[in-house]
Amino acid sequence: MWPRIDGLRTLDLGTPGDLWERLNALVLSGKKQASAGLLEADYRADREQPEAVGERLVLIGSDGERIGEVCVRSVEIVPFRSVSI
Repeated sequence: MWPRIDGLRTLDLGTPGDLWERLNALVLSGKKQASAGLLEADYRADREQPEAVGERLVLIGSDGERIGEVCVRSVEIVPFRSVSI
């Protein structure tokens, strides 16, 4: 099970440190509005369901602190070769 804060799943982007902080800054500025994961490796292996439209996620910093919240507006499950840019 993925970590939760106040009952909401957390969203961590990249690896802790500079990359994570840069990606978070892009989310908070509105420039980053999408992400992707692997259904088998990221979700089913951890016994998690993909995000659902309307679900809120807690955006966390590389130290694990809450820095914001995002709301899922769209979900697409497609074969890897069909992922759009």
